[in-house]
Amino acid sequence: MKYLLPLFFLLPALAFGQGKDSKATCADARLLQAETLKKSGILLPVFKHYCYGDQSGNYALYLTEKQDVKQGEDKLSSAVEAHLLKIETDKSLSSIASIRDKANAEEAGMEFWSKLTEISDIDLLVYRRRL
Repeated sequence: MKYLLPLFFLLPALAFGQGKDSKATCADARLLQAETLKKSGILLPVFKHYCYGDQSGNYALYLTEKQDVKQGEDKLSSAVEAHLLKIETDKSLSSIASIRDKANAEEAGMEFWSKLTEISDIDLLVYRRRL
């Protein structure tokens, strides 16, 4: 969880740079097919996914959760992952970055707070870190 905490604070800050002219590519049903996800290394169930495009290309961000911990009426996850993939011109997906975390035995579980987050240009952080 300690590794995901900085990402949760950065995600809202990264919600900029997206032009109104960008085309979301999530209309492509292939992005959620089991074979596509497996080829991309996504093994946990997809909780939410976001697509966006900018001058550097089209991207898909998958938030995955293993929702297997009951907390009252809610289901939390013992494991979460986020995968940022670039959608190539031939429609293949290439991995840009991913994060993973697991709940400790003493923790109730975890989840992504997607209702409080807007994703639009997360690749900016990834490219800055590589410089």
